[in-house]
Amino acid sequence: MKSSAFDVKTVGNRLRRLRKRLGLSMRELAARADVAASFVSRIEAGKASPTIMTLQKILEALGVEVVEFFQREDAPDPARQVVFKNSDMQALCEDDRRWVFAFPSHPDINLVMTYEEYQPQTELVELERHPRDTYGQVLSGQLTIEIPARGTFTAKKGDAFFLKANTPHTSRNSGNSVLRIVAAQIK
Repeated sequence: MKSSAFDVKTVGNRLRRLRKRLGLSMRELAARADVAASFVSRIEAGKASPTIMTLQKILEALGVEVVEFFQREDAPDPARQVVFKNSDMQALCEDDRRWVFAFPSHPDINLVMTYEEYQPQTELVELERHPRDTYGQVLSGQLTIEIPARGTFTAKKGDAFFLKANTPHTSRNSGNSVLRIVAAQIK
């Protein structure tokens, strides 16, 4: 599994290249991603590291999938593959959360599927929104999803969950064991 630690210089350089290729100013990108322009500047300069959620917001503003952003340029054509080896899957890691992307980004692959782990007592304080409907199932542990104005929902081992596209929410593992889920979005 290819793990992508957030090397601040690499992330910053890639973001700058993408932003410039699209002809956006830092302020325009920041406005689209709903983050401070000064933060975009610090990321591009390699002086700040975004969380996975913040990076996802910025990349959505650029029209790029997270897995595409970290994808190797020399990777084989995924549209011709039948089996996707775990050792080739892209993993993004933070201190208390890990995402593993089952499939690389490719126009012929219309599914984003992740395996996610949250360490015990993990809480994501950032409101997140997914650009597509998100479907998932809890493999172990307990997932708590809080949706402002709707309430708090708990999914335990074997339970499935569904979030409509652009639903603001936070996710957490308030239990004492590792939470493992699989989630999917149709492109």
